[in-house]
Amino acid sequence: MYHEGMDERDDQIDEGVASPAGSPGRVTGFFARIGPLARPWLEQSALNLKVWIPALQSKVMKSGQVKYRAREHRAGLTWKLILPSQCWHCGTTEGLSRRDFNLSIRAFDGPLAIAGGTFGVAVLLLAVALVFRVWWPFNLGFLLSLLGAGLLALKSWREKVKATFWTCAAHAEDLVPPGVVSHDEDLYVFLPTEELASKARAEVVAARRREGKYASEMPVDRPASDGRPPAVAKSPAPSPEESSIPTRLPGTRTELPPLKLAGEEDGPPAPHV
Repeated sequence: MYHEGMDERDDQIDEGVASPAGSPGRVTGFFARIGPLARPWLEQSALNLKVWIPALQSKVMKSGQVKYRAREHRAGLTWKLILPSQCWHCGTTEGLSRRDFNLSIRAFDGPLAIAGGTFGVAVLLLAVALVFRVWWPFNLGFLLSLLGAGLLALKSWREKVKATFWTCAAHAEDLVPPGVVSHDEDLYVFLPTEELASKARAEVVAARRREGKYASEMPVDRPASDGRPPAVAKSPAPSPEESSIPTRLPGTRTELPPLKLAGEEDGPPAPHV
């Protein structure tokens, strides 16, 4: 009986104990609530940084990147993209259904200079604060971070992206919005497969050629494949108006007699007596 009573009292004490404020459980719950809200912002920030600094991109990321120009695919502040007519995953062209995405992204003016001058210096100050265990570099770095965030917000604007994808019934549920970044009058779209990205890049180049975006090179006379010299272009025949214009032939040149000096005579000189 004594042991049973002690066990019941211990259970009641355990159930009645409350976690103190600032306990690890409370902190974990805070991050669990704020994590889903901060994750899209962190992912987009990382994607922007990889576009601003291409050296940070992996080989797989570069193979799935397609770049669209503003003068071809943007009207005002709205981008309109139509991906190739094939399934985004398997590439089939039969039994496709359309899926539209309406995305909103933020574009920046000169973001790399602002971020490097504020966040970069803030990181260095934070390292100094940790090494020398002083607080003023940490406070200064925090203020620089706030300044950088404010400058980026002031020199930024919202752009809309309307992207049309095609999918088969088997992969319709797995289709998610692509990663997009607007930077320097270009839109960078990161597609899920290399095959789809390659086809999209080919369509962009073909559309530019049809609209005359690429300057055609001057034709160069080259020998034919059978080794014969190229044909000499003949001058066009003169028009009737040009043929009726009289032409003047240069006249014959007449030799002038030699000039005579003073004292010279026409006949031979008379002999002296």
